[in-house]
Amino acid sequence: MLYVGLDDTDMPGTRGTGHLARQVAAWLGDTYGYGVTGITRHQLLYDRRIPYTANNSSNVIGVDVPESERQSIFEGVAAFVRPQCPEGSDPGLCVAMPGQAENLSHGKRCQIEIVPLEDALNAAQSRDILLTSLAGSPCGMIGALAGVCLRASGDDGRYIHIGTIRELKGRVSYDDILDAGVDRVRTEDGREISSGYIETHDKLRPALRDGLATLFVRQVEDDLWESIKL
Repeated sequence: MLYVGLDDTDMPGTRGTGHLARQVAAWLGDTYGYGVTGITRHQLLYDRRIPYTANNSSNVIGVDVPESERQSIFEGVAAFVRPQCPEGSDPGLCVAMPGQAENLSHGKRCQIEIVPLEDALNAAQSRDILLTSLAGSPCGMIGALAGVCLRASGDDGRYIHIGTIRELKGRVSYDDILDAGVDRVRTEDGREISSGYIETHDKLRPALRDGLATLFVRQVEDDLWESIKL
């Protein structure tokens, strides 16, 4: 398993990093035949002193590949992403195995404070994590590494893509939710749901909690729930 982190790949008026992350995931599957274990979005510090495009979030692709492919994935994704980033963007790319980024404090720090580039570079070097700037200023590396660290924690962010969740529309059954790739369904207070119907509002975004794709819901009627986004 490898995590591929992307940040700052867009500019105002252009398609966001999440859209590009889905393109990268499809390209990895088409080119190498690698399975994608979902794409997550991770929110970083919202502070206008940080040069971000919209909401200062990064995206991370989980790829089911052996460790031996780490360098080739890094080089391949860099070559694929670089020409798709608009002029003026500051794209950063990070590739790491879960164990390299797990328990690295950089991700959590980027959610509560402004982290210098030097700290990101030192953190990556300390774990032999592959990190690079693809264009513009190097600040995109900070968020790319942060996203990978948060994904590796197994307890942050939400999925913008996993399985077939983007195909679910309207009201669907609990079994449909699990068949689409969600691991479990819970209420906000932690109660697990195992039956009934769920109103998707045409946009399911399960959270990453305890290493599982967890859809949070709110009860509407006895056997009906609606999805909520945390």
